[in-house]
Amino acid sequence: ELWIDRSAVNKTYFEFQKRMWNSAKMREIESKINVNDAVARFKLKHRVEVKELKKAGEVRRMRVKPMVFVRLAAACIALLIGSFGIYKFLNFEESNQNNWESKVALSNNETFILADGTKVSLRKGSKLTYPNKFSENKRQIKFSGEAYFEVAKDASKVFEIETENSTVQVLGTKFNVKSSGQSGEQVIVEEGHVRVAIGNREKDLYANDKLDFKKSENRIEYSKVSNFNEIAWSNNLLTFNNTKLIDAIKDVNNVYNINVSIEKPCLHNILLTSTLDLKEKKAEEVLFIISTTLGLKINTLDKVSFQINGDCR
Repeated sequence: ELWIDRSAVNKTYFEFQKRMWNSAKMREIESKINVNDAVARFKLKHRVEVKELKKAGEVRRMRVKPMVFVRLAAACIALLIGSFGIYKFLNFEESNQNNWESKVALSNNETFILADGTKVSLRKGSKLTYPNKFSENKRQIKFSGEAYFEVAKDASKVFEIETENSTVQVLGTKFNVKSSGQSGEQVIVEEGHVRVAIGNREKDLYANDKLDFKKSENRIEYSKVSNFNEIAWSNNLLTFNNTKLIDAIKDVNNVYNINVSIEKPCLHNILLTSTLDLKEKKAEEVLFIISTTLGLKINTLDKVSFQINGDCR
């Protein structure tokens, strides 16, 4: 009974098997009837009736259907019903999730709300595949690209993300997943607890933990993050605290998908301390703030290429 009450799937399967069992019991009772005797009595009665009809000059042709064919047909029907029931049970979990939908982000930071209330922010070009309705014991989606997840808390249903290289499991947390296919995977946890499985290797990650999987080397690296600039594309916030200019520019490049270079190597190690709110700000505006703060200049080379220059210190 505990197994039956565990889920609607178990209950449906039990009811189906119960009906099949009762049907089999009825056939077992019927099988105790001596069919041969019954047929013989039927034929004998039929011959008597024919003889009587012949005497009256009213001969009619009568067709007898042997009971063996009836029993065979019933057995075939029972087999088909049983096979169909097993097929439906095996596929019940999938059909119960209804149809799956796919979303591809056409612009940066597109937001989707899943059936359980989970919020997903996608970077441009990222693909999210999810069911209209989650199953009773698991919330499962498929994903490629880069996304920031704010998973709705539900201790009874694990939230599972499948990518090309890994499986990420959570109950309720905030984290960033970057799936680059042949390059590898990256997971950054801002809040909560996630479990990442890559092949037969598993790792639990907590707040400020970062995992990098280098697929070409089949190597996993773990580290701590001091800020969340790598996911600034989702929260629109860049934080620099005595950060080298070369590193700050890498973060800007990552957020805006642009190419900013520094003209002179002597400028690479200039330190920058600032918090930048990126909301509704274009890349040119952010670069202007950084360059003027440090007494440098920014040159625009084309729509996505810029260069910082100035005097060495």
